[in-house]
Amino acid sequence: MGRAFLFLCLSFILGVGLSSFFNLNIFSFYILAIVSVMLWSIWWKNPKLRMVGLCGLVILFGMWRYQTVIPKIDARWIQFYNDKGEISFQGKIVGEPDVRQDQIKLKVKSQKFKVNKLNASEKELDISNSERWLDVRGNVLVTVPRYPEYSYGDELEVKCGLKTPAEFEDFSYKNYLARFDIYSVCYRGKIKLLSRGHGNKIYAALLTLKHKFKDIIDISLPEPQSSFLAALILGIRRGLPKYLIDAFSITGTSHIIAISGLHVTIIVGLIVKLTENFPRKISFLIVSFIIVAFVIITGAKPSIIRASAIGLLAIFATNVGRLSNPRNALALVASGIILANPKILRFDIGFQLSFLAVLGIVYVLPIFKKALKFIPEMWGVRELFLVTLSAQVATLPLIMYNFERFSLIAPVVNVLILPLLSIVMILGLGIIFSGALVLFLAKILGWVLWLFLGYIIIVVTWFSRLSFASFEIQDIWSGWIWIYYVGLFVFVWWMRKKNIEYRI
Repeated sequence: MGRAFLFLCLSFILGVGLSSFFNLNIFSFYILAIVSVMLWSIWWKNPKLRMVGLCGLVILFGMWRYQTVIPKIDARWIQFYNDKGEISFQGKIVGEPDVRQDQIKLKVKSQKFKVNKLNASEKELDISNSERWLDVRGNVLVTVPRYPEYSYGDELEVKCGLKTPAEFEDFSYKNYLARFDIYSVCYRGKIKLLSRGHGNKIYAALLTLKHKFKDIIDISLPEPQSSFLAALILGIRRGLPKYLIDAFSITGTSHIIAISGLHVTIIVGLIVKLTENFPRKISFLIVSFIIVAFVIITGAKPSIIRASAIGLLAIFATNVGRLSNPRNALALVASGIILANPKILRFDIGFQLSFLAVLGIVYVLPIFKKALKFIPEMWGVRELFLVTLSAQVATLPLIMYNFERFSLIAPVVNVLILPLLSIVMILGLGIIFSGALVLFLAKILGWVLWLFLGYIIIVVTWFSRLSFASFEIQDIWSGWIWIYYVGLFVFVWWMRKKNIEYRI
């Protein structure tokens, strides 16, 4: 039963993947459906053929699910008017404004539009009256100056010429935005604020709370420590200086300033250690409460919710040891996340790296643990090094392919700073909660935390200046990635066949 469940989950993921990479027409759906039903019904008494047929139907479902999130473009969709001239549209801001140093990016859900000046006739565009407002749907990424500021839930009127997101040689901005259901961008548009307060009240309250927490951090710590902690705890990276962002990239530690399953794993791991003598139900409730609080503090973004699910899975699969079959758990979590948003399977590099890192921790770590017994165990150095190495072995090709950079010193730098990350995060959360009650107490904790944050910054910047710290890799053939992962799969399978001891 466990293997059948795994095959069904993988079949769904395969269906989504096929539909995202290939333009499959309705004929392909019919052929696959007929073959699957035949295998499932005609050879019902043969368990293997019956399973093949059922997997075929699940593949078909995955293909259909991906197609449901691809908008069928016509005159009712805002992206239909991309690159055709100037229009005006009304809509509301449906996401947290992305504040940069000199500009703000707003995700605006369009509701109505009217034609201003298009490079096509009304007949071509199926518009009967360009003077009145017409209903429309679809999201637009609107880039506006840093001031005046706009907020989640604001209703705007925007006048601009819509553009299709650009496709570069080594990066597809179009695919990057597609995972957020954004297919149009607007630059240098004229913005008119119509009204405020039209967003979800709960989400608006979470964003307000998040900004108050950022204010507490700014008061408690100087720069660049305050911006570093805000990125680490709240996912707000706009205040980080460029030299520091580059230093994290060169040393292979960018995952620290981008909230991921790593952060959740660290928090959960620490809580599990502190509550290891508690009854299991009490420990689970405490861990769940902490994770929910962390999600709330960071604004409950979908990416953070996914990271929380992945982080919880990783910690329970490796440290707690209560998952009898981590394969099925991973497949279930992956299928659930992809079911909610099928586009992340292909277009969300963060999702891909998070799951590969967890797979590395679950399957590669036990092999390294037996092979590298000579590494000292004091202060958790051995465990930390093995976790870091296992995750990097699983994610290295994808990082090199997407970011075209390979860091030689990443394992060393990670070992030097990751042991302090749990302390930093706990103290950071302490600053936030204490600052909400007594600001003076937050400042006292800030003096202590300043030392730890300063140490991490010094280590990262010093190593980033080494001439051999990292080097760029360009034009990587995608086939090497598949060869690498097939080889890694075969290696892990072979080692397991040799009865390598797993601590799961």
